[in-house]
Amino acid sequence: MVSLIPVIILFLFMIFFSISIIKVNLFDYKTTYFDIKNDLENIMVINESIIITKNSVNFNNYNSAGSNNQGLQEIDYDNKGLVYVFGAASVVAPTYNASFPYYLEEYMNKNNRNIKIVNLGMEGIYSDIIKTRIASSLNNNILPELIIPYCGHNDYDRIYWAYVKGKMNIISKLFPNDLIEKLEKRNMEQRFNQMQTDNEKLAPKYVPVFSNIDGIIEPNIKKYLQMIGILRLNQEYFNSYNRLILDHYSKNIVAIIRSAKEKKIPRLIVTPISNLEAEPFGINKATLHLYRQGLKENDYNRRIKYLTDAKDSEIFSYQLRAKSDLSLFLNSINESRVYVLDLKKELMNDKFNFSYDNFYDYVHLRPAAHKKISLILGSYILERKII
Repeated sequence: MVSLIPVIILFLFMIFFSISIIKVNLFDYKTTYFDIKNDLENIMVINESIIITKNSVNFNNYNSAGSNNQGLQEIDYDNKGLVYVFGAASVVAPTYNASFPYYLEEYMNKNNRNIKIVNLGMEGIYSDIIKTRIASSLNNNILPELIIPYCGHNDYDRIYWAYVKGKMNIISKLFPNDLIEKLEKRNMEQRFNQMQTDNEKLAPKYVPVFSNIDGIIEPNIKKYLQMIGILRLNQEYFNSYNRLILDHYSKNIVAIIRSAKEKKIPRLIVTPISNLEAEPFGINKATLHLYRQGLKENDYNRRIKYLTDAKDSEIFSYQLRAKSDLSLFLNSINESRVYVLDLKKELMNDKFNFSYDNFYDYVHLRPAAHKKISLILGSYILERKII
């Protein structure tokens, strides 16, 4: 006699799965809008300080989970001009000595510029924290000749994790959180180890390491539920969330510009780039269609256009990437001693491959890409005689 237990378990699973889908379909778009608005209006950055002395940079190391964080950076600049670089994991991963600030210092000194780059990046931070870190770093007797902020991705990703992806997560409604967290922790350790041990030699077929549940399973479930007509989503509401995020980011950038202006320090803002071949997950009729068109396209510029449009419409991707409107805003800045490097445009001139050849995942650069960016940055600085 066949046991009924597996059948009962499957039946119960299907019931819970159906309930989870119903909850996602009943997602309250309007309440979420006001939740995001309230979050952005009331965000606080606590205990953020950077102390610069003649031989060290000391800053709070509150994000101690990541392996690249550092609270005390020993420096020996001995009459060298200082340049501060600010950002999140993209400016420090895979390691501090395999990132574009490190390579930029090498490039500048090879070109007879006596420069010390101070990397003040830290994983997981976004423009609010970067704004505060910049203000704190400039509240010292020792000041830089230039500041370089590189940020944008985490401003979107933080909000979407908190108010969209978290609330619309199907798997978390089916399995205990402790089980999911255990699996995710193991996967993240594998990811960090892979980044730490990477070298400058590109693997011919790089296999990206995502969170297995949030990075692969969960977004694909949403993709296939849309295909069979069970899950329906409204793009316009997500567009309204993006406008809130961009408006808040813009205010932070303006504050950064002003804080450095008061100290008469030039600012070089770099537009963030991302892996356009990492699959975006959003509303299928837009995101999936554009992504497939891009992958099939042989013309370089048209391919980048399709893949960029697909990226801009993503909602559920493991790492949300900065939207193109953010780069448009940065490129619109017109102020004395404020320079904006459109990194994507510069890289496209060299037919740069926005793929896993140059990225670990959606946004984190591999060492060869860091080196490429440092050359572009160095040339830009020297040609314009910024320092």
